[in-house]
Amino acid sequence: MSERIKRLIIMVAGAVFLSLICFFLGDFSMNKNIEEMRKYYNSIEGVWSAADTEYKLEIRRVTSAHVVFSIWDKANEVKTDFFSATVEDEENRYRFSAGSMTDYFGDDGYYKKDGIISLQEGVIQLQLTTTGGKTVSTVKLTKKEPLPKKNKISLDSYLNQAAKVPDSCISFQDSEGRNWFIHAEMTKDKYEYSFDGINRYSFETDCESRWGENHESTQINPQYKQVVYRKENQVFTVLFDQYGLVSQIECMSETENNKREGDFLMYGDTVMKYLGSYQKDTKISLPEHTKKLASGAFSVSNDVNQNKGMGELTIDIPPNVEIEKGAFANCKRLHIRLLNGRKVIEEGTFAHLLSDEATEATSNWVRISLPTSIQRLERDAFNQMDAAQSWPDYVKGITQHKKSPVVVENAGYVKEMEENALCGAVVEGADLYRGNMMTTFPKHILIYMKTQSSRFCIPKKVKKLKKGDFVFLHNSDIGFVEQGDSNIGSDWYDDDWFESTIKLSDELEEIEEDSILPNGEMPILIAGENSDFFVNNKDDWLFSKDMTELYATAFSDRIKIPDSVKNIHGYALYGIDGDYAIDGENIVIPAGVQKMSRNAFYKVSSDIYFEGAVPEFYGDFSEDTLAEMEQMSKSIYVKRGMKRDFIHALLKGQKVTEERRKEVESKIKGY
Repeated sequence: MSERIKRLIIMVAGAVFLSLICFFLGDFSMNKNIEEMRKYYNSIEGVWSAADTEYKLEIRRVTSAHVVFSIWDKANEVKTDFFSATVEDEENRYRFSAGSMTDYFGDDGYYKKDGIISLQEGVIQLQLTTTGGKTVSTVKLTKKEPLPKKNKISLDSYLNQAAKVPDSCISFQDSEGRNWFIHAEMTKDKYEYSFDGINRYSFETDCESRWGENHESTQINPQYKQVVYRKENQVFTVLFDQYGLVSQIECMSETENNKREGDFLMYGDTVMKYLGSYQKDTKISLPEHTKKLASGAFSVSNDVNQNKGMGELTIDIPPNVEIEKGAFANCKRLHIRLLNGRKVIEEGTFAHLLSDEATEATSNWVRISLPTSIQRLERDAFNQMDAAQSWPDYVKGITQHKKSPVVVENAGYVKEMEENALCGAVVEGADLYRGNMMTTFPKHILIYMKTQSSRFCIPKKVKKLKKGDFVFLHNSDIGFVEQGDSNIGSDWYDDDWFESTIKLSDELEEIEEDSILPNGEMPILIAGENSDFFVNNKDDWLFSKDMTELYATAFSDRIKIPDSVKNIHGYALYGIDGDYAIDGENIVIPAGVQKMSRNAFYKVSSDIYFEGAVPEFYGDFSEDTLAEMEQMSKSIYVKRGMKRDFIHALLKGQKVTEERRKEVESKIKGY
C-alpha cells in the first residue's frame, strides 16, 4: 500500500472520528437542552396566584406547544374545566379561546372567552379579553403552590385481571371474572386516571407515540373527536375535547369471544355496550346474530356528550332479542322501536330510564314504540318514578322544570297491565285503550294529547278513577317531544286547545279526590249519555247525578253554582276564568255547601263569597295550591264574625310556614 493511500485512509478515519465526536457532543448538548427544557416546563406546574388578584391558574402540564390549565375565580370560588393554550411565538406566549368559560365569567355584558398566558422568569401573566378583543383583565401571578392532590390510578393493572375497577369506571368481565373492557371518564376531578401513560392532560400526538397511527377517526361535533387506536390485541377508543385533550378512554382486549363489531361491543351474541355517537340523527342496526341486550348496553353517563344539540338515535329491536333490565337505564335521547311479534314487556325492563340529573339543559327524552302484537305489560315495565317521590312533584319536574319524559307510543294495543306498568310515563291519549276492556285504570300516568282539539275516553269497564290516576299534558308542557316544530314552545297558545275533553264512560261510578290533576288548563269532563252517576249542565260543568257534588267547571258567560251543591271537589273551580264572565262576576258559594276540598282554591281567578256557615275542609293543600293562594290577587270573603273560624278550619292540620300562613290569612276577609 502506497504512502499516499495510507495518508488518505488516515485522513478519512480522522474526519469520521471528528464527525462522531461532534455528533455525540451535539447529541449530548441537545439532550441536555431538552432535559433542561423539560425541567423548566415541569417547574411551572402548580397553582399560581398573587395577592389582590381575582384569578388563580392551576397549570397541570407545559410543553413547547401547549399549556394545560384551569382558571380559578377566587371571589366566587369557581373553577373551570381544563383548557389548552397553544404557543403563539418564541417568547413563551400561549393563546387560548375558552368558549365554556362563559358559564363562569362575565363583564358588563361581555363574556371573557379569549386570553393569553405569558411565561416569564418567576412570573406568569394572564390576560383575559372579550369576544370583541377588549382586554378586561390583566394579572401577574408570582406565587406558586403545589398542585391539588389527586388519586393517581393507572388502569393498566385492571385489564385482564379479576379486580374490581374504581367506582366511577365501567367494566365488563369474562366468565372467569377478568376485565376485558374498561371505560373511564378522564374529567373526574377527584381522580387522575391513565392508560399506558395517557391521562387527562394528553394530546393526540401523545397517543400516537404510544399506540401508533389511529385506526379510525370521527369528528362527532365541533367540540369532540373520537379516535380508535389498535395495539396488538388491545383497542383504545379515545374522546378528545375541543382543546385536543383526552376526555374519556375505553380500552378492551379483543379475543375470539369478545369483539368490537361496528359501533357495538359484543360478548358472543350479547350486546354489552353501544359505542357509537350520540350527537347525530342515526339509525342503529344491531348485529344480525344479536340475542340479548345486556344491562347498561345503552346507558350514557352524564358527561359532555349530553346536550341540546344531540341527535335522535333510532333502534329497531326484533322480538327474539332479550332485553335485560337496565339495558336502557339513563339512555338519554333515543327512539326504541319494538318490532312486531313481541307480546310481553317483562318486569322493570324500561324502568327508570332517565337520570335524576336530567334537566332543561339536557332536554333529552326517550320514545318507545310498542308493536301491535303487544298484549301485556308486567309490573313496573315502564315505571319512571322513585318510590320516595310524590306524584305532584314528579309532574312538576316534567312540566314546570321541563325534565325529560319517557313517551310510550301505541299503548292502546295492550290488553293487560300489571301494577305501576306505566307509572310516570307519558302516553299519547288519542289511541290509548283503543277498544280496551280494562276494569282498572293504570295509576300515575301522563296523557299527552297531540292535537289541539282531542277527546280522551276512559275505558268502558273502569268503575273508579283513583287519586293520582293521570295528568293531561299540553304541547307547551313537553314541547321538546315535538322536535323541530317551530310552532310549539313554552308560550304556545290557542283557544282551540281548551276544547280537549275527557269522555267518561257510562259505567264509571266514582271519581276520587285528586284523580285528575290539572296542568296548564283543566280539560272538560263529559259524562256518559246514559250515566247513572254523573251529569253536565249546559256549560259543561260536571256534577253528580243528583247535582250535590261539583267535580269540575269550564268557561262560562255567567258564574253560577247551583244551590243544590253540598260538596265542592279539589280543583273544581279551576275551569272558571273571571275575565270571561259578564261584568267580572264573583264566585258565590251557596249556603248549602257543607264540604269543600282545600285544593278547590287552586288558581281561582275571581273573588269568592261564602253565603253560609264555615264548611268542613278536607284533603291536604298541595304545594301548588298554597303557592297560588300566596300570589292570588283576589280575596275570599266570609260572613262577618266567621273569619276566625274559617281560617282555623282551613289551616287545621296543615303544615305551613308562619310566613305562608300570614299570606293565606291576608286573602280572607269579612263582609
